[in-house]
Amino acid sequence: MGPVYGDEPAPASAIVYDLAYEIGEVKFSDGDFIEIRSVRGDRPNFEVGGTYEVRGRYRLRGKKEANLVLSVTSTSRNYGGSVGGPLAKMSIGSGEGDFVLTKQFSYPGLPHITFYGVESGRPIGGVYFGLGDWFRRPWGASADDGVTSDS
Repeated sequence: MGPVYGDEPAPASAIVYDLAYEIGEVKFSDGDFIEIRSVRGDRPNFEVGGTYEVRGRYRLRGKKEANLVLSVTSTSRNYGGSVGGPLAKMSIGSGEGDFVLTKQFSYPGLPHITFYGVESGRPIGGVYFGLGDWFRRPWGASADDGVTSDS
């Protein structure tokens, strides 16, 4: 496994680009959901080193509490992962609410917003988003399904 990177996002004033994105793989249970409403960045496209802000809404019904986290699953064995900064994670309780999560993408991968169990630390549902090489297709979809947006 490769190195672990820190999360050093650009200042909020640098996040000026509205990014196009598609919703990819989604997995929820118990009436939970995460709705992504916008993705903005300090770069006009998804790329290594960019800082991205994701805004949206969630509903948590299956657990009393969870952590809502913006992260990137690496697509290369040369990268180990990243330490999530305080802007990339929020603690939530059962119910509905809005979120704003911000993270620097330190390596190539597949961005997602995921509920993690507080006690287990394991994922309990989430949604992938992105475009091109930064996109995880929905379960069972192929590149011929028209689901991707390669440039």
